[in-house]
Amino acid sequence: MDVTNSYRGTVNLSLTDLSGRVVFSTAYEKQAERLVMQETVEVAPGIYTMIVTVGNERVLWRVIKK
Repeated sequence: MDVTNSYRGTVNLSLTDLSGRVVFSTAYEKQAERLVMQETVEVAPGIYTMIVTVGNERVLWRVIKK
């Protein structure tokens, strides 16, 4: 995951299952224009929501693990 913007501060990344249970969560400190996040997460096959929070902005992606 690559976050490029002028924001400096905490960037939160979480992964939730369809019931809303958080299966993974971590935070990064963004101190430059660009932040590259790389995580290896072992989860069961299914549909998940990845949530990235940067300042007051929240972006969600649907993730399908086969």
